[in-house]
Amino acid sequence: MVTDYHRNIQRAIIQLGLANSDKIARIFNDKRPMPMTHPTKIVSPIAYYPDATFETKTGRSYIFEVMDSEADRQALVVAHVLEAVLGRGVQKVFFVVQRVRDQNSVEHIARIVLANLEDLSGGRIGRGIRFYYVVISRRDARSYERTKAVVAKALALAQSWRTTRPRIA
Repeated sequence: MVTDYHRNIQRAIIQLGLANSDKIARIFNDKRPMPMTHPTKIVSPIAYYPDATFETKTGRSYIFEVMDSEADRQALVVAHVLEAVLGRGVQKVFFVVQRVRDQNSVEHIARIVLANLEDLSGGRIGRGIRFYYVVISRRDARSYERTKAVVAKALALAQSWRTTRPRIA
């Protein structure tokens, strides 16, 4: 079930992408699937539906996942991390959560999954993808301007930083 929190944030992300059309070639919502590739052999792709996707002019993708109810479920966080890592052309992944506690939990799970993938694949899977964790409270999500400001700050920070796990609040 999609909540108002989820819809408001997704709407703000898409509007922000439309406003930055000089850097972003195409913007997609959760209705367009992103193909996932199998890490060891070529098979028909599996469809992955991120909440929002920005495709840059160089063909790379920024994925946004709004973790409203998923942040409390470890299996769903693991699934989102795996989908993002196996997605074709993914460069940056933004997880949007409601509380700092959820941010810590999602970050911890993602870090463990990424470390295991890197160990199992000999460093071939997940390399070069940067994960960002953004906190937008329910109250802030009611305000389009506040949500847009936080997401814009996250995108600006992602453009300038070279770290793998920055926190944006």
